[in-house]
Amino acid sequence: MVRGGAEVDVVVTARTLVRDLLVQADRIDPAATADRGLTTLLPGERAVIRIRGLAATPSGAWVRAAVFCVEPS
Repeated sequence: MVRGGAEVDVVVTARTLVRDLLVQADRIDPAATADRGLTTLLPGERAVIRIRGLAATPSGAWVRAAVFCVEPS
């Protein structure tokens, strides 16, 4: 993740199957939006999700708290 104040690229690399990966950008900043919704990744695949509309560059902890996926059963 790194860019300037109004945009951040969140890079997720899957170690296992990741089903329905979602970055809830509004958890980082109420005005923020992500450029994609639910994404499925196979092991080793990578997704770059761009977050726009941020007032400031968030910390890594804020971004991690906004990333969700379906947990395996």
